[in-house]
Amino acid sequence: MAKDTFDDRDNPRFNDRETFMLTVVMRLSDMLDATVGTEQTQDALAMVAGMLASDLCEDLLGKNAGATLDPDQVAIALVDLERRIGGGFSVVSVDEDRIVFHNSRCPFGHRVRGREALCNITAGLFSRVAERNLGRGQTEIAQSIAHGDGHCAVVVRFGPPAR
Repeated sequence: MAKDTFDDRDNPRFNDRETFMLTVVMRLSDMLDATVGTEQTQDALAMVAGMLASDLCEDLLGKNAGATLDPDQVAIALVDLERRIGGGFSVVSVDEDRIVFHNSRCPFGHRVRGREALCNITAGLFSRVAERNLGRGQTEIAQSIAHGDGHCAVVVRFGPPAR
């Protein structure tokens, strides 16, 4: 007689919705990288980040009575977003032209390692939120969990471009 259901232990990777959705994102990233290459994968993920940033900015502006956020508020909003999705971001510093973040835990979990293209979601999201609120946004991820560094070092520049 056939089983009507399977015990969760039969499929340990798919025990919950979050694990399943993370697996979908990882596999999509892998598939894109294998079929169109790393650069196009990074571009596609940056486009997704832009869409997510638009949604986030709409929410932030609504909560802030339509006013744009200052650098401290942008830093707090980004840390809060990352916390809610499982990241371990904290603010190292905020000054007149940049915000420096440290991250101890990737929202994509340990399986992000070797999938540096996924960092483009964070970079694109941070850049777009800074641009929308502060006039300019350029994100550099100097170290990343995905690269195997054990943490992420992220700098969002919003001041005048360096010469």
